Amino acid sequence: MYLKPRIFIGSSKESRKIAEQVKENLSPEYVCVIWYDNFFKLNQNTYDNLVKESMGFDYAVFIGGKDDIVVRRESGVQKTAPRDNVYLEFGLYAGVLSPARSYFMIHKSCTVSSDLYGVTVLSYSNKKDVKKCCDQLMEKMEEESRISRIKLLPSTSLAIGYFENFLRNAGEALFHLESVEVSGKVYDVRKYEKRLEVMIPDNIDEDWRSWAEVFYQRNHMQRVTLDSRIKKIGVSLDAGALKEKKVRLIDIPQTIRAALQSVELVLGKDYIGSTELLETVKRKEIDNFVKTLENLIKTDSYVNAVVSIQII
Repeated sequence: MYLKPRIFIGSSKESRKIAEQVKENLSPEYVCVIWYDNFFKLNQNTYDNLVKESMGFDYAVFIGGKDDIVVRRESGVQKTAPRDNVYLEFGLYAGVLSPARSYFMIHKSCTVSSDLYGVTVLSYSNKKDVKKCCDQLMEKMEEESRISRIKLLPSTSLAIGYFENFLRNAGEALFHLESVEVSGKVYDVRKYEKRLEVMIPDNIDEDWRSWAEVFYQRNHMQRVTLDSRIKKIGVSLDAGALKEKKVRLIDIPQTIRAALQSVELVLGKDYIGSTELLETVKRKEIDNFVKTLENLIKTDSYVNAVVSIQII
């Protein structure tokens, strides 16, 4: 289900060869899109296009080449510097993706903007340096891939809420579950295998609410109640699995629907159907929701013992 991580590579026209070297080094592990790769859409102004498209990427790399000659008025000293719009776009992407996922590669002969003082930038002067920079980038992105960050869109926060309000309590209750009643019959399940499966539809265009209702009905799921330390929790039980001495619970989280609706609002959807950008951003939100849950599940022994995520 997971999308291959997507990287936006920004540069001036003069530094496009460096951008191409970066793309060559980071592919095929990542999907790399350079600013001139059919990035700017017709009938959209450049800034709005940059803002909307930024949500479809996981990382960004900006090339600060020897693009301009900057003359300081007071002293008359001349220095080489990256193009102004590269700084602008770096700031924009850092705001959307986070500074930890937006990187600046600058030529060794260039002066660095004072706004980047204290920020680690990558330096290059030749093709060999570019390769070293890319190796550092891949190491950093691999590290980032193992964690979840709060982003502009809400999937991380929604996953935390789902974990804290449902999975943590349901996982502990299921782990200690001794009996379950179905259709008037009580089963002693102390020695049964116990699992809670979180089901995620693989189709992003699916209406999750109706999909869940159809799934529960077709699989003859029974509604039962777990007693947690905090509250009673309604869950769906696969009654047929009890014959195999298994307690199999199913939950299809509806909270992620809020993230998908937010994507449509942010992108200003005013049409029926979908676009590549809309599908990409929605998929990223679902992937991030799942990844955040996987990281949270590892932090709780009860949940980790009984909960799994299924993409179907």
